Parts: sequence; structure tokens; C-alpha cells
Amino acid sequence: MELLANAESRLDPSFVVFTATFQLLFMFRMAYCGFRHREYLRNVVHRTIAALGISLRPSTKDERLFLEQVGLLRLQIARIYFRYVWVMLLLPLLVVELRVLQDSPRYLSAGVSWSMSVTFVVGGLVDMFPSVLSVRNLNAAYFALALGWATYLSPWHSTPNRSAEISLFLLCVGRVPAVGIASSPVVVASGNLLPLLVVLLRATAEPMPPSSMFAEISALVANVCVSVSVQFLLNYRIEHSMQYKKMASDFNAASSLLHLTCDSVVELDADLRMAEHTPSLSAMLLHNRPGATLAGMEFADLLAGAAEAARVVEILRRFEDCPPDSVNAQAFHTHLVDSDSNRFRTEVFQVMYHTPQGNARHLIGLRDVTDQESLSGSRAIESLSVVPRSVTPGSAGACSSIEASEHLQTRAIAHDKFLSLLIDMDLQLIHLSSQPICLGCRPSDLFCAAGVELLERLWAVQTAPNAATAQNRGSGLPNYSFSALELRLGHEPFDVSGTLQVVETQTGDRYLLLVCVMPLALTIAPKGSFGSPGSDEYTSVQF
Repeated sequence: MELLANAESRLDPSFVVFTATFQLLFMFRMAYCGFRHREYLRNVVHRTIAALGISLRPSTKDERLFLEQVGLLRLQIARIYFRYVWVMLLLPLLVVELRVLQDSPRYLSAGVSWSMSVTFVVGGLVDMFPSVLSVRNLNAAYFALALGWATYLSPWHSTPNRSAEISLFLLCVGRVPAVGIASSPVVVASGNLLPLLVVLLRATAEPMPPSSMFAEISALVANVCVSVSVQFLLNYRIEHSMQYKKMASDFNAASSLLHLTCDSVVELDADLRMAEHTPSLSAMLLHNRPGATLAGMEFADLLAGAAEAARVVEILRRFEDCPPDSVNAQAFHTHLVDSDSNRFRTEVFQVMYHTPQGNARHLIGLRDVTDQESLSGSRAIESLSVVPRSVTPGSAGACSSIEASEHLQTRAIAHDKFLSLLIDMDLQLIHLSSQPICLGCRPSDLFCAAGVELLERLWAVQTAPNAATAQNRGSGLPNYSFSALELRLGHEPFDVSGTLQVVETQTGDRYLLLVCVMPLALTIAPKGSFGSPGSDEYTSVQF
């Protein structure tokens, strides 16, 4: 007291100015951050209230399953805690026993020693018989622990001067590690009220230092904060665990289905390289020489020609912009080349997913369809091209490339992103369309002059007598792939890619079928007219 009264230990107003300045600065910054991120804070509050509501009244099957998983994790925490208790008390009790045998002075009272011994026995018995604990009685176990902490602060165990020290010791050693046992922060707050009530009752009966009550109030706040943090961590872990299990289940289902329907199943990494050697694919490509391996080989090296390889790589990478938690699939046809340079028609099934580390993976099923029908049917659009100069001389402005290889390009899952047009080339009208906005339009309303010329030349080639003769012989009419074809379906022209094919109905009528991939959203003027996008004549169409 004399030291505190010295002039050197007194605080002058500079301390208040210095501290208050930074206090105000930090308080203003906290208020600004709270106002700036008010939506995030509101969501955190809503999520906390919702989590408490779900824990008290689970309504759906998914919520009950979620709480069961969280309860099992808390049960593991409880068993680890009781094991930790008896191991931690083992050495202090040995010291007390030695001092009792040596009749040496003890630092702990008899009541505290007996309480420690009982706690040690309970922890050991629970560790020996783990079935004593269950998800249903975890809250009861936490309240029993809280009652023990209150006993340590009773007059029979601690003096008023040492109650603050014991409270802080219990907080660090026993109370904070035990918050993971309680089912919610409400249970933690209720349990920590017992030690606080003991200290308050002692303060009414005997003089208690203010530090004791301050220590208990601080312990209550600290335990509730830690409990909220643990609640969020457990929920986050269970959500990701259930999501991972669902992804693993989907992957196993897709893998099993591909193994049943395909001749070979391979896994490609993000660079479209084979993750491991696949004996079935090696036998399929006649690469089963001793010491030969497909691990690390690019999938494009197995395709017939550089042009077809580039097209297939483009198809395989269509899902790269999709969310990592989604599983996407598609089917297409291509040609593989074996070690003897023989080309054979192959149906490809692709399932793209992401690993828990966020790495993209492609599960590829390969099926030889040279002598059998395709499983994907009409969902896989095959493109058979011809020599460019026989179809598109001088039409580079309408179509940037028509390849001379057989391949297939489609996105089986995202069928709503395709636009199909059945064009009557004799009447120059759109006979049928997947979008009603195109019905009755003329090809010149939808395509530029070079695009119309491309359609007419293809129509002339396919309706020529030699084409009909080839069809009668059983070779059929091929599909033609195109890219960068200008389509005037919206306010501004845009380029599309797809396929063209001449189809014949049962009545003998012939039409030109155009299938192309559309942008995700367009603003379309009805019947090919042009106007302001903000006018009432425009229609918003989602593909």
C-alpha cells in the first residue's frame, strides 16, 4: 500500500489521454466495421438462432441426421475428456499420497484432496466402461461436472482469498475443455451458473474479494464464447463430412454404372492425363506389351487426328467453370486409334467431379460401338464432316471450320442449352424449333448472307442424286459440324457452334436439322425483328 501511495506510482492525466485516444479509435473502427458488414453479422445471428432452434426442435429428417452426427462427435469428445481427467490427476494424487505417507505438510486441504480422488475414480471408471456415456446423457454429464466445479469453490474446499486462483485453475484445466460435451451454448451457460451462484452466496455470508466474483463472471463469458465457437466448428465439420460422403456415394454410383456399361473406365486429372494404368484400356488399344503403361499419357494422344483431339479436349473441358461441389456428366462419340493405327468408333461417357482438395477429376467410360448401338442415342449428336472445299468454298465468314473427321459433340446433361431448328429449305421457313420465338422465321432473318449460303450449299450436296444413292446403300446421311456461325437471334449477333444434318420424315419430306449451343441468357426480339432491348417487343429467354 505504501508503494502505491508513492508519487512515482501515481498516474497523471497523460495516461488517461493516451489510453482514451486509442480506445475511442478502436471503438469507432469497430462500429464502422459492424455497420459495413451488418449483413454478415445479421446472417451470423440468424444462423446462430437457427442452429439453436434446430438443436432444440429438429423438424426434418436431414436435421435429425445432422444432430445425430454432431451428438456422436460430442460423445467422442466426452470420452476423451474423462480419460484426460484421470490421466491429469494421476501425478498430483501420487504427490499427495507420498506427502501423507511421509507426514509432510500438504499444500491442499483434505476436502480438495478427497474431491480430486473422487474425480480421478469417476474419470477412470467412465474410461473403463465407455458405454456409461451416451448421446442422450451428455448434458447430464456436463451438469454433473459443473456441480463438481461448484463444490471446489465451496467453503469446505477453498478460502475466500484463494477462491479466485482455484476458479482460474478450474477454468483452464477443466471447464474450457469440457464445453464440447454440452449440446448447445445454452447448456454451457446454465452449467456455469452453478459456480457463480456458489461465489455469490459466499459473498453474502462472508467477505469475498471482488476478484473472485470477477473471475467467475469472466469464466462464464469465456465458456459461452468457446462453446459458440465449438458449435460452429462441429457443424462445419459435420456439414463437410456429410457432403464428402454424398460426393463419394455419387462417385461410386457413377463408377459402378460405368464399369457395368463400358468396356473400359479411366480417370483423368485436371490436365486430361491418365491418373493410373488401366489394363482394360490397354487391351482395348492393343497396348498390352510387357512394360507398357498408360499412366501419365494424355487422353488426346489416343484419338484419331489432331483436329478430332482438339475437338474432344474442348468438349471435355466444358464443365471447368462449374461450381466445385457439382457433379457434371455428358456423353459423346469419337474415334480411338489402337497400336496398329486402326480407327474404331467409341462412345465416351464423362463424369467430372472435384476432390476434397479442390482438384478436378474426369471419370471416363469408353465403349466400342463399332458393331453395336449407342447407349446415349439421340442425346449424343455425331458430326461427320466432308472435305471443306466441296461444301463451303468462300464461306469462311459464316463458318470458321468444318472438320474432316468423325466426332460427336454434345452436352447430354445441359440439354436446355441447345437450340434446334428444322428448316424447310424449299419454302425457306423454320418448320419446327425448340424455341417458339423462331417459328415462321426465314433463314435470312436468323443468319447472315454467308450463313444462308452455307445452308443452301449443304442442302444442295445432300439432296443430290449421288447422296440419295449412298443413303439407299445403307451408308446414311452424315452430320456436319460447324463453329463460329453468326446467328441473329438477339439484339446483337453472336457466334454459335453445332451440327447440321438432312433428315427425312416418314412421308418422304426432307428438312435441314440445325442443332447449336446457345448462350445461357439472351434478349430476343420476336420473329427476328430488331428494336430496343428495353421495349415491350423484346422477350427474355433462358437457355
